Amino acid sequence: MNDSTEKKPDSSCTSQCNCDYSLAFLVLRGWLGLRALLAGIEKFGAYKTVQQPIIDPTTGQPDPNAVVDIKVKFYALANYSGIPAGLKSKFTNEALLPGFALNLFDKVLGPALILAGVMMLLGLGTRTSLFIQGLIYIALSVASLPPTRRFGQRPKRDPQNARSLLLSREAAAPAPRDSAISLPHIRGHYRRSL
Repeated sequence: MNDSTEKKPDSSCTSQCNCDYSLAFLVLRGWLGLRALLAGIEKFGAYKTVQQPIIDPTTGQPDPNAVVDIKVKFYALANYSGIPAGLKSKFTNEALLPGFALNLFDKVLGPALILAGVMMLLGLGTRTSLFIQGLIYIALSVASLPPTRRFGQRPKRDPQNARSLLLSREAAAPAPRDSAISLPHIRGHYRRSL
């Protein structure tokens, strides 16, 4: 092959490839930023119940005798709850996060998510924002791990519950293809073969 027939990289192809990487990074940055921003804003949300009259379909007017309760979501600084109640109980039993750090984490979680999301969307300190988001999601993931499976721990065996555990595993196991299945609610009067 000589120089005249050899394909040379076109400058437009090189710029196209760089553009693809830039677009992919922008989409990823937008998604991560928006995700963190909305998660932070949701920490300030709460539901309240509002009673509204039912609209009569024939007249289109509200029926004063019929009222329905509707849950409405609203956002306020007074509603702030950084860690949901379900996770807060898991965090209190977690040895990796002491009590004083739990209160600090609860107060900082929402604003940290909002700050990291805005930084990511605006492109200010993207590495710092990614680092902050990574630490937040790692901390939340550790709390959501099942307590018996944390860091190589073996589950405790309860001899009282061993039989029920064995029976539940047998009940969940699929029956062999060639066996007959007894239907207990018919008391064995009917057997069906697969």
